[in-house]
Amino acid sequence: MNQQTIYWLTRLDSIKDLLGWLTFFGILVALACCAFTAFLSDEEASEVKWRNRFLLIPILSIGFPVVLATANVFIPTTKEAAAIIALPAIANNADVQEIGADIMELSKQWLQELKK
Repeated sequence: MNQQTIYWLTRLDSIKDLLGWLTFFGILVALACCAFTAFLSDEEASEVKWRNRFLLIPILSIGFPVVLATANVFIPTTKEAAAIIALPAIANNADVQEIGADIMELSKQWLQELKK
């Protein structure tokens, strides 16, 4: 594990928090755009041609929070990332595997003694 990996492990929680807040504000913007578009009269829409512009903004502002929320789901927390890195290293360690075999042997012996 190098310094860059350790750095990104410590930043993951902050990244998840940022994505959560951006998702929240994106939803607020989407709701505001939808409300503004809904209250825009037909005369204003035809004169200024705002309706086409403001129909695109809610679509984009709804899509943006969905993308952020999806990214937030797939970015692990610091604890999850540490487990992703550490558990395979521990599980694939030969010494740990030998300990597991020793424990199984001891448990078999103990069960044999209990049967007597």
